[in-house]
Amino acid sequence: MSDTTQTFPGTFTPPIMGESAEPIKITGSGSCTLHEEGLQVSAFRHHPKMSSSQVAFLFFGVLFFSAIVGGIATVAFQDANESVRHLIRQFIKIVPVGIMAALIHYGNSKKRENTSEGAPINVTIPWDRITRIGHDDRLVRIRITKFRHQEIRFNGDLYFEPTNGTAELLETFSDRGLKLKPNKKKSFLMR
Repeated sequence: MSDTTQTFPGTFTPPIMGESAEPIKITGSGSCTLHEEGLQVSAFRHHPKMSSSQVAFLFFGVLFFSAIVGGIATVAFQDANESVRHLIRQFIKIVPVGIMAALIHYGNSKKRENTSEGAPINVTIPWDRITRIGHDDRLVRIRITKFRHQEIRFNGDLYFEPTNGTAELLETFSDRGLKLKPNKKKSFLMR
């Protein structure tokens, strides 16, 4: 392992929902500093208006509501012609998807991120708690497992967009023996 310290300025951009792990709630301008003890993260606590579980609950609530309204509409328009019934079925399918797309877009918007910065945070995460590095051409997703700092639990993905691109940061992670995993497809959550 290298004993040099390297600092990478950038922006932390947690999405409202993660793909395979909960996003770690750190946001805003900050930096990642790699040194012998671990990865030092300096940024701000993220205080989202809705957590991932609240979004999931809202989605299933909308889905349930749409099914009830669809059932009532199907019975009410039972004698209507086929084109009206087809229109009702399409409406029932599209409404939940549209509402979820709007929520995810709202959660990922830059305007919302800038208003949800909280208290400054400065934490060093030991190297043995970093299990995987996902990346694309501009964003690095750092998987952290079972780490606690001052009553804050870090277990999930930390989303970091380095100011000068990902190449140098990824090379440094690779030099430290961390597993790099490129994203095969562009995800709507990775922006």
